[in-house]
Amino acid sequence: MPEERTLVRVDLSRPGAVAGPDDIGFDPAKIITDPRITEYDMGSLTGTPMGLTSAEIIAPDDAEDINEFQHRVLAAIHDYSRQSGNTLLVSHAGVSKVIEATKHHHRPHIFLDLDGYPHGEVTPIELV
Repeated sequence: MPEERTLVRVDLSRPGAVAGPDDIGFDPAKIITDPRITEYDMGSLTGTPMGLTSAEIIAPDDAEDINEFQHRVLAAIHDYSRQSGNTLLVSHAGVSKVIEATKHHHRPHIFLDLDGYPHGEVTPIELV
């Protein structure tokens, strides 16, 4: 019997999104789009080229609260970690960076100053 697999992704219909994971053998009807792993909302800085520090990116009043961002991402990770089989999360760099900040006990306020996971690679996530 094949191992159970789950694929969870962000909404890839937004401008600038790349081709989806539908092409890697998952039944598109079974792919979960989970808003909890959506990229950090930079508010008025959305669309700004990278190069700003975390402090600059989380500063606008209309930016997402960084603690709420961390909470929603970790809630998704914890929920999917309780499922049997493997879960593949397809998301943007900010999600991986806030996961790394959590793993290394950093304040989430510096998440964008950390390295994310390499593009196009599978990285096992363990928060323990």
